[in-house]
Amino acid sequence: MAKSIRGKVEFANGVPATGVEIRVFDQDASGKQDDDLTLTAGLSDGQGNFEVSYDPGRFRDAVSVVRSEPRNPPFDWTLVRREHRQTDWLDVLLPYLRFDYTFQGQARQHHAPLNWFSSTYSLPQAYTTAPFSATLNGYHFVNAFKGVPLPFSIPEIPGLIRLSGTYGLCGGMSSSAYDHYLYGREIPANVSTPRSGSVLQRYLYRRQMDTFGTLGEYILKFASWMKLPDDTAEGLCTLTLHELEQFRARLANNAASVLGIVYEKGTRVSHLFLNHQVLGYALEVADEDHSAIRIYDPNYPGRDDVSIKLERRIIDH
Repeated sequence: MAKSIRGKVEFANGVPATGVEIRVFDQDASGKQDDDLTLTAGLSDGQGNFEVSYDPGRFRDAVSVVRSEPRNPPFDWTLVRREHRQTDWLDVLLPYLRFDYTFQGQARQHHAPLNWFSSTYSLPQAYTTAPFSATLNGYHFVNAFKGVPLPFSIPEIPGLIRLSGTYGLCGGMSSSAYDHYLYGREIPANVSTPRSGSVLQRYLYRRQMDTFGTLGEYILKFASWMKLPDDTAEGLCTLTLHELEQFRARLANNAASVLGIVYEKGTRVSHLFLNHQVLGYALEVADEDHSAIRIYDPNYPGRDDVSIKLERRIIDH
């Protein structure tokens, strides 16, 4: 019996995805080809809406069964082995949608389980019409807030004297600036650092907490990295290389990343919050061994020339 699915497909930042082909498949066991249940493929319109029809009855596979039986009864009762195809009654329906589309000139494919509770499906890429700019999309004030928020005070601004009762919200500023960019909202026009307790300061504080992880896992990550050596196979160079590969993968989906920068060494808790967070939004490769991550650094507002220089080198084992 034919069924239809109506839904909407959009990019990760909520922009409708146009011209996406949608088909319905049934997931089979490993090693088997998934069943295409599609009768009429869907194609998303300018608002991302689509309709696809499919036949769930096409999901069940057949299995081969070999039986011993007479060759030609009643004339020849010699037993021979014959193969028969019969319905696999252990096969269960596991439907999913397959989205085929083009993103930044490349063919992409995304799978999503059939969702009976929501008709909106999200692709992993973020769609934007212009590249991120620290000057245009970053905050216009420096990351130096007055007061003492709890439970942290981060980071020091290189080159400036650290005043008592001054703290930073670098992670909150980095992540929220990217939020505004992704959803097409203008960054607040403030050129002065917002006062503690203001709407903007509280918002940045909440986003700062988000960058620490649900259970503070990224604080623990900072703490563990601070205790590691730099130039060993188990040290920061190797870990940084792994993080770089993840950063590259996110960039391939047009996604920036909040990056943690380890400034301090040791185990003192007071030093933990002297590290830093920035937004990495592009990678410039000079050659095989040299590259640079372009960043928005809340400590240096209004600058598009701030970057993290990367150099590949041999480390001790």
